[in-house]
Amino acid sequence: MITWLHLSDWHQHGNEFDRKVVRDALVRDIKTRVSINPNLANLDFFFFTGDLANFGIEAEYNAAQTEFLEPVRKATGVPIERGFIIPGNHDIDRGSFELLPAGLLEPLADDAAAQKWLTAGKMRDRLLSTFEAYDKFVAGYGAKGFVSFGGSCTIDVRGTNVGIVGCNSALMCGRNKQKEG
Repeated sequence: MITWLHLSDWHQHGNEFDRKVVRDALVRDIKTRVSINPNLANLDFFFFTGDLANFGIEAEYNAAQTEFLEPVRKATGVPIERGFIIPGNHDIDRGSFELLPAGLLEPLADDAAAQKWLTAGKMRDRLLSTFEAYDKFVAGYGAKGFVSFGGSCTIDVRGTNVGIVGCNSALMCGRNKQKEG
């Protein structure tokens, strides 16, 4: 049996409410998970899939690591290298949109245009530049994580190969505003 903890939508920002209350309740539940089901005693993976930050800036990731990810991950007993993170729409630094080329601020005309932005090296780098703080965080955190473009890997879990794919569904999020705003 392969088991994991899957979380999302922490939205780390400031101290607008007491996040520790939420985190501490989650940590208590994780620590007592065996009372829910004995099969949860040993977790194999820890997944965080989107919106760790609220505005995609470096300070939010630093706070989220200390205030959320590490206390929760340690409660699971999952080693850091079995942790996986993928960004969401709040992991985009929308403040950097003004630096993007006009072609990324309008709807893409067709599949060929999308393919060009996703595959041409320099164009793809510009597309992903709004995830710069996210990528820096993932690179330094120690979890396998997935860079802003996503990725995949295979991990052996007690003789069973497990394929893991991280897909960033927020690559183009928020770039095209409707005329109504």
